[in-house]
Amino acid sequence: MSCDTVARVLAGYQTAAPGLIARFEALFSSQILAPVADLLPPPPGPALDIGAGTGRDAA
Repeated sequence: MSCDTVARVLAGYQTAAPGLIARFEALFSSQILAPVADLLPPPPGPALDIGAGTGRDAA
């Protein structure tokens, strides 16, 4: 991937990030994780936050 492509992707994300964050934070973890909830340890439990979002689900 060229440096120009990376720069365009990053610029696009920077422009869209505020709206994406607001939409992401408007969802409830319980709804998003419902299909796999039975696979998760009961709280409090271990969580690995890999930095792929706002940390909402890890919290």
